[in-house]
This record gives sequence, structure tokens and C-alpha cells, in this order.
Amino acid sequence: MRKYIWYILIAVLAGGAYGYYQYNRPVASLDSANADVMLDAPSLLKAFETNETEANTKYLDKVIEVSGQISRIEEDQEKKSIYLNTGNEMSAVICEMELGTPTEGLAEGSKVVIKGKCTGYLMDVVLVQSVIKK
Repeated sequence: MRKYIWYILIAVLAGGAYGYYQYNRPVASLDSANADVMLDAPSLLKAFETNETEANTKYLDKVIEVSGQISRIEEDQEKKSIYLNTGNEMSAVICEMELGTPTEGLAEGSKVVIKGKCTGYLMDVVLVQSVIKK
């Protein structure tokens, strides 16, 4: 009976160690990932405004390479976000940059190509883990 308790204890500890490893594993960078779709910011927003269900099927959780003109750059202590102009005053494509991505040299009004993972649409289309394509 004691032998089984030790086996169970070892299995629980191994499972806990694996779970801890998976929880703390860093997220893979999209820098070297191939884009599933390439389009401009106004087209991406229009796809979601026209038919959100169809756009979710095409773009949700996919790596998207989007081009556009920067309308705003927001930076706080940990997060940088680049807003791309869509021609709609109420909506934008928000690219939440990957930690450590340099944004020096970028300014409002400049053209840029950004690659990120689409998380959906709520007034704005949001791309996370975004990197500036070189």
C-alpha cells in the first residue's frame, strides 16, 4: 500500500511541475511567423463591419500582416499600441506591440506594415503580439 502512495505522490509532483512549466512558458514571437493574410487597415475593418461572423472565420486567431497609416501611438510603462487609420473616425486597427518591440522612428502619419494575431472586433479590430515588419 505504501508503494502506491509513493507512485501517486511522484505522479502529482510531476504533473504539478509540468503545469508550472506550461504556465510560465514564454509566448513565441510572431517575428518569424508567416502571415496567413495580408491586407490594409481599412479593408480589415470593413470586413468586420460588413459581416462579423464571416470575418471571424477568416481572421480570428490568424497571423495578419496589415499595412496602414499611423494615427496614434500610445505608450505606457509596459505596453505600446499603434493605432492604424481606417478612414472611420470611430474605429481603428489597434496593434498591441510585443514587449521589447522598438517604436523609435515611427510617427503619426507615417506608413507602416505590422504583423500580429487578430483577437477580434469591438468597435476596433485588435491585433496582439504585433511586430513591425522589416
